[in-house]
Amino acid sequence: MNKEQTFKESISKNLYKVLKSLGYDKTLEHIGIIEFRNKNNILTFVYEWNQAYAFYCQLQFEREQIDFPLQIVLNRLKGISDTASQGFGGEFDVLIDNWTTSLSKEVQDFKISDLTVKSKIIQELKKEFELRRLEYNKTLELNSIKKKADDAWNTQNYAQFITILKDRIRDFPDSYSKKLSIAKKRI
Repeated sequence: MNKEQTFKESISKNLYKVLKSLGYDKTLEHIGIIEFRNKNNILTFVYEWNQAYAFYCQLQFEREQIDFPLQIVLNRLKGISDTASQGFGGEFDVLIDNWTTSLSKEVQDFKISDLTVKSKIIQELKKEFELRRLEYNKTLELNSIKKKADDAWNTQNYAQFITILKDRIRDFPDSYSKKLSIAKKRI
């Protein structure tokens, strides 16, 4: 049996009845994906059969653009802030079986079926993910500005160096303030 089949059979064997009892219906099955929906949320089980051969579950909400890794949601509900997923070790069949068996208990114990987009834990994660996105975008922008400034400095285009950094100098290390002073003197 191939790994993708093993993935789906383990979900069927260990999770299907539990999810059904929690009001979920299977709404999609495709290569590497099984989706279950209830009135509150969507659970999408993914097996990356053509990439890293990883498997995970995403918690989603209708008309929301953010997918929440179920393991992160569970960790938060357990009071664990670490975002790393649990490792079970062993052969693929055992890994999948341990994972789906563990999830079958946790989705019940932590009432995953009751979570809505307005749930406190989801709102907290949404804010956290948005902050991470903003920080990431800011880092990309600053790296781009830094590269342009460095190029201008290295080609001795001091006027351009000043223009690039004039409104953003507070976002850079002190060495750039010193270079800015030098650039202003050399013009």
